[in-house]
Amino acid sequence: MMNSSNANVGSQAVVFELFDGTTPVSIATAELAIGTGTYTAKFNIGDKDSTNYTVKAFVVSSFDSDTGYMGLNLGTVKTQAEIDEAMIMPQNNYNP
Repeated sequence: MMNSSNANVGSQAVVFELFDGTTPVSIATAELAIGTGTYTAKFNIGDKDSTNYTVKAFVVSSFDSDTGYMGLNLGTVKTQAEIDEAMIMPQNNYNP
């Protein structure tokens, strides 16, 4: 959301979903101000050396106990190759 001075206002929810193979096993969420930087999540898992775990991240307008509504999708799906390519581009490595 943008206001008349072209500054970011409002909040967004970031939902991280942990999978063991194709089975969802846990979620972690954070509601943060729009445009505030890098988001991380930590999960308690049984086998930290397993390569079977994956995480999907969703950026949505809101997230609460209403499992029937997850807010508006504010993100774009990226493949791992697209993420890897973006990470090597100097203009995408924002380090305040």
